[in-house]
Amino acid sequence: MGEQRRLEIVVHVLGEVTRPGELRVQDNTNVLEALSKAGGGTEFANLNAVTITRLPQNVGIDGTPAEQVIHVDIKEYLHRGGSKPLPVLEPGDVISVPRNNFSRWKTTASVIRDLSIVASTYFLYLRTVK
Repeated sequence: MGEQRRLEIVVHVLGEVTRPGELRVQDNTNVLEALSKAGGGTEFANLNAVTITRLPQNVGIDGTPAEQVIHVDIKEYLHRGGSKPLPVLEPGDVISVPRNNFSRWKTTASVIRDLSIVASTYFLYLRTVK
């Protein structure tokens, strides 16, 4: 008795995940399972706006390959208990997890903190020179 062996596919996970990069997953893996295998989202992950970019399988109207982008709201899926199924990944899919707004605030706060330290040091220097 053992685990049934299935076909493996290669997908890519980019952005705000713990371990971004190339993943080998089973052929019936959905986007949430792949994100979990990549270590999950970081504190800056916007799980409401995950995208799957699917490489062109078909040719578009003008003869160029048609790229498909699938938008997935992982947070809503987790809160609603899986009311509709998550997309199953295909070979070569690229999963992108963008940054959330908190990352911008944290970066801005860090810059302001650093500037205030520099300003405080400068004003302290001016007081000691007089």
